[in-house]
Amino acid sequence: MSDMLPVGAGSGRDTRREAPRASVPVRVHYRFDPRADFLAEAAVDVSVSGVFVRFRGDPRVGSMVHLRLELPDGRPTVEGFGRVARFGICADGCPGIAIQFVSLEERATGLLEELVAANLDAGDRGRA
Repeated sequence: MSDMLPVGAGSGRDTRREAPRASVPVRVHYRFDPRADFLAEAAVDVSVSGVFVRFRGDPRVGSMVHLRLELPDGRPTVEGFGRVARFGICADGCPGIAIQFVSLEERATGLLEELVAANLDAGDRGRA
């Protein structure tokens, strides 16, 4: 794994609630226990500060999660760590967890910003 940076490093800002989210076809591989195999699920939405994934089980708020985000359109996979911020229900009624990024590979922020912006733009064009 390449160098990891805390999310928001260098910005001096808390990005938890100000980052735009987009429904993007991101495959999220995650595990709570370093000895366990990764599980995989499609993201409901993603931002530069976190991801919401479908999850059935006992979500423990505050639990650390090892993540691999498989980005679409030939973008590279990014890896890092997050923390379960909350449990919630998707628009279709499926349970899920919001994972706040704690540290990601250095290149991740730029890739996620580009991905979210491209998908927000596409959504805006579809509504025009």
